[in-house]
Amino acid sequence: MTPKDPGALRLPAEQNYDCVQCGRSCQAGWDIAVEEPVRQKLDGHPLTLRVIQEHGAALIEKTGGHVLNMTPACGYLEPDLLCGIHRHIGVDAKPNICRLFPYILSQTPEGTYVGVSYSCTAARQNLGRPLAVQGPEVAALLATGTTVNVVGEDGLLVHASWFTQWSDYRRLEDQILQRADLVGMQSALSEALMGVARQVAGWAKPRNTGPRPAPEDLSGCAQAEPEVLHLVRREMWAQLSEHLLPELQGVEPAVRAHFQKVTESLDGIEGVRRLETPEVDRYLRHLVFRKQLVIHPTLLSNLCLLDFLPTFLALYGQGFARHRGREMQDQDYWDALDVAEKFLVYHCRGLRPVYQRCARFLVDQLRSPL
Repeated sequence: MTPKDPGALRLPAEQNYDCVQCGRSCQAGWDIAVEEPVRQKLDGHPLTLRVIQEHGAALIEKTGGHVLNMTPACGYLEPDLLCGIHRHIGVDAKPNICRLFPYILSQTPEGTYVGVSYSCTAARQNLGRPLAVQGPEVAALLATGTTVNVVGEDGLLVHASWFTQWSDYRRLEDQILQRADLVGMQSALSEALMGVARQVAGWAKPRNTGPRPAPEDLSGCAQAEPEVLHLVRREMWAQLSEHLLPELQGVEPAVRAHFQKVTESLDGIEGVRRLETPEVDRYLRHLVFRKQLVIHPTLLSNLCLLDFLPTFLALYGQGFARHRGREMQDQDYWDALDVAEKFLVYHCRGLRPVYQRCARFLVDQLRSPL
């Protein structure tokens, strides 16, 4: 286990990133909050006046504050796909989210883990300098008070109201990584899902819904059970296929229409082989590193999602390829991965209840198997 040092930066060894100036994140349709000091710097600036003239508005007022006008793309995005705010006003005038992207910072009792969002082209394709040498850039971001996920010493939700401690979770994570060296990341995550789910299924149901500590340490990996895992993956797809398209609201219409065609053509996961490549394992390993299993509740539901991702990437990669009239190629995989990261994993909006329902479905199957 990594020694505790709350002030340390934890940087991944095998992840690269440098901006390739693709402009994709500036055209993604997300709500980008504009902090009041940033709004004041933008207000009345000649660049902002030009954006208003060309797009009708530079900012949009919403409940709780202002966001950038992202219809159909950020008005401050220039023709060469560089940020006009950065170029003409300075990096300090950019909204916090824009300065942070694509870094994902997770503060833990062992220090701040530095990951990246695979919504970023460079991160997705592992282009640029090693993230391990980018400590000074990250430290500078932290010095500005940028957004971080906070993972506490205690109270990490495992399932329902059961919670555990950071040290117990880290032992589980170490077991996953050790198994991954032997059987691959996908199999290790499936084993961890089964191990944790079997434990939860053995715990007595509480009489009330108040938080309670898990009655035992997480024991980690157990033998994967293909029949049970298939049921859970099928349940996950059944719910996702119903809920995913509403999550694409706000995406550029042409892109949304393409996703919709792909989604509607994918009837189910029967006969679909999970995508098993080093690139998929790299993504899953990075998700674990950046603490994706615990920065959103619950641990078991996140394990369900990570177990399902190779199936999702196969479905969507093949779907993109079919609509392009070809066999699956790298670009089809990159586009499927972009969808997965943007709408299922870190930037998802309303899908977390779906994952939690799937976790409950799995626990119920283990308590009363068909």
